[in-house]
Formats: sequence, C-alpha cells, structure tokens
Amino acid sequence: MTEISSPDPRSRRRLYIILTAIAVVVIALIAGSFLYGSSVAGGKASDYDHDYASWRTKQKPILLSATATVPKGTYLKSDANTVKALATQTKGCDTVAAERKKLVTAAGRLPTMGTSGLLGKLNSDYSDARERSDRRAKIVHAYVKSASAKLAQIERDCRWNIGVNKSAVEPDKLWSSSKKYAMKPGDTEPGGIFCAKGKDGCVSSIAKKKNKYADLRIKAAKLYRAAGVKFYNSKECRATSYGSACDVLFKTSDAYQKLQLKNYQYVRTMKSSVNNANLPKHNKALDKLYAADLPKVKKAVLALDPALKKDKTVRAYPKWSDHFFARMAKLLLADLKDQRAALEKL
Repeated sequence: MTEISSPDPRSRRRLYIILTAIAVVVIALIAGSFLYGSSVAGGKASDYDHDYASWRTKQKPILLSATATVPKGTYLKSDANTVKALATQTKGCDTVAAERKKLVTAAGRLPTMGTSGLLGKLNSDYSDARERSDRRAKIVHAYVKSASAKLAQIERDCRWNIGVNKSAVEPDKLWSSSKKYAMKPGDTEPGGIFCAKGKDGCVSSIAKKKNKYADLRIKAAKLYRAAGVKFYNSKECRATSYGSACDVLFKTSDAYQKLQLKNYQYVRTMKSSVNNANLPKHNKALDKLYAADLPKVKKAVLALDPALKKDKTVRAYPKWSDHFFARMAKLLLADLKDQRAALEKL
C-alpha cells in the first residue's frame, strides 16, 4: 500500500509568498489606477474651468449683444421708400441675420464636461464641474433656441417690409408726377373752374392735362393694387408678425385700390371737370370706404398682441407697417428678458 506524502513546508511558504506578491501588485495597480484616474479627472475639471472662463469672456457677450436691441435703421419713421432709405433698411435687416448666425456659432463653442460617470466617482472636482457644465449648457441652449427664433421672426418681418416699401417706389413716382397736371389750390382755369384753397389739388378743365393726370394715377393705382395682392395676399405675409391680420389688410387695401382705380378711370373718360358733381361724389365714397374699413384693420392688428393696444401710433395708424414691425421687434426681444437674466448670471 502506497503512502501519500504530505506537502513540503518549504513549498507552501513559496506559494504563500508568490500569492502575497501578486496581491500586493494587484492592489498597487488598482490604487495607482485610482490615483491616476482621480488626477486625470481633476485635470479635466481644471481644463473645463479654464475653457469656460475664456468662453465667458469672448463668446457670452456675443449671445447677449445679439438680442440687446433692434439694429438701427431696420425700420424708419418716414421716407422709407427712397433709395437711401431702402439701403439703410436692408443693412439693418442683414445685421439681424448676421447676429443670429453669430449667436448660434458662439453657443456652439460652449465647452462641456462630457458624459463620463466613472471619472465623477473618482474625483469630486470633476463631478462638481460636470454639474456646472450641465447647468450652463441647459441655460445657454434654452436661450439660443428662443433668441434664434425671435431673430428669425424679426428678419422675416423686415425682409417682407422692405419688399412692401420697395414696391411703392414706382407708383409713388407716378403719383407725384401727376400732381403737376392738376390744378393747384387757388388756380382758375377756362370754364370758370376754381380750385379752392386748402385742397390738395383739383382735376384740370383742360382735356390734355386732365387725361395725362388720369393716366398717371391709373398706372399708379394698378401698381399699388398689384403690390397689395403680391404682399398681403400671401403666405409670406402670414409668416410675418401680421399673421392672421393679413387677410383683413389685403381685403381692405384691395377694395380701396379698386375703387380708387375706378374713380380715375372715370376721370380719364369724362368729358369735362367743370361743374362735375361726380368728382366730389367719388371722393366722398373713397373717404367713406376708408373710414369704414379702418376699424376692421385696427381690430385685427390690435388683437395680435395685448401690448399693441397701449401704442397710440399703432392704434391711430394700424396699416403703417414700419412702425408696427418696429414695435413687434421690441416686444419679441422683450420676451427674452428672463432668459437673458439667467445667461448674464453665468
């Protein structure tokens, strides 16, 4: 019978030493990895703070300046149809578009901490920095989303408004040119016709002057009406801040231009302006139509925003697009007040 020999005590000691050494190495590796990971995490947190400080100095002001105010010249209070005025408006509108692009670009440069959860467990500085990063990103992205939408609306408004103003250049010239063929207040012409003082002018009793006057007014009225159809009766108008009011604006404008065109077509074909009772009758009908339609336009425009009811100019001249859009632009930017305040605190 064969006996089983017991292990050599020296072999057991060697095995124990080897296992102990392996354990020490593993523990050292784990500890080293932890210390290295913690150091890396701390370095990333430090790098983030440095990068954010740089972004805060260089890029954050771009975000705030983009919505600080409507660029000067985007909307004008008077003489908006001249070449110089249209160039000024275009420059202002281009600035709005440029600010929007700069806004998005600056926001895209915002540094972040990434999504590594393990490093946060290794180093509290990293986890704290990540919390700051997430909070800042949330505020910046929310602001940029709203600000970009507001600026896009302002750009749509000013582009459309420039188109409207530009469309009035040619008919305005024709209208102005026609005045030299009309009688001036205080004038008297053959047939005993007298143009009373205080009036803008009267239809001449001289056929050649009367016809030239009517021809120019007819051309102007046709162009005004065509522009109304193009701009107010369109999806582009409904995409502006006028929105649902475009339908009323179009219908009232078109009705007015149709009647005005009809009136001047009568002037062109009538035999004489001397003691012609239809002339004042037609003028009164046009004034009556305007007076009847103005409350409709006012109601539709003031319904777009409660703040408009406090604007005396909008209430008095609801069809004045330059002032309306200037007011709406300020309201759009004012809506960003809370988000701007949150961004300023970052």
